[in-house]
Amino acid sequence: MKRAYLIAIVLLVALALGGGGIYLFREHQNALALQAERAKVAAERAAAAESYRRLSGILTRVNDSLDKVETLQSTYFDLIQEATGASHKRHDLFQYNPGDVADALTLTLLEKHAVETMQPMTGQKADAARAIASALAEAYGETSTAAVVADITAASEAESEGLSDWWHAASDLADQYSAYANGRYSGQTTDAGNLYTSSDDQAARSQQLWYSISNRLVSLKKRLVNDVTTADAERGSDEGSSQAPLAKPQT
Repeated sequence: MKRAYLIAIVLLVALALGGGGIYLFREHQNALALQAERAKVAAERAAAAESYRRLSGILTRVNDSLDKVETLQSTYFDLIQEATGASHKRHDLFQYNPGDVADALTLTLLEKHAVETMQPMTGQKADAARAIASALAEAYGETSTAAVVADITAASEAESEGLSDWWHAASDLADQYSAYANGRYSGQTTDAGNLYTSSDDQAARSQQLWYSISNRLVSLKKRLVNDVTTADAERGSDEGSSQAPLAKPQT
């Protein structure tokens, strides 16, 4: 009988110890799983924070270059309006008062100067646009911007050629008006109307070329803004509260 009691006690102790061991084992496994999950979340947040830092830096560069393009383009079209405005006035003067050579010369020189001032801006706009494309390529690879870079180059070359033709036409016309004003030319200046038409055409082509490129660059930038916003959210509230944003997403 005593032996049976001893065996029962031993079994009860063994069961208790076994159950406790299983419980401790499960707790240990749960602790390991929780630790692994926390490590995974920490790694994901660290990766998101690094992505946010990298993409924010790229976004800052894109915004700076876009500001340059927009500033140059604004100045450029102010000058286009000045040049075409002078061309329009000279055309009207030629139509209704062809004898007013002095004013015609003044307007032609104004047009020529405005076009001359625009010429270096073509290359500056192209450089700034390429800088945007280069930054976006750093984020998404060269294939994402290869087509737009080719279009920037083509637009810059076409615009440069058009401005050169416009400048030479205005220069030739200014020489004619100058010679006429100084008695060295007795005929009539007949290309005022042609220059008036070509200047409007050049202005329209320029606007269309850069409008298309600007739209495509802004579209690519929107993807970058979305990715910065996503990375900012994924890096976690603790990260977000302890660090000021490197670049504010802008649309």
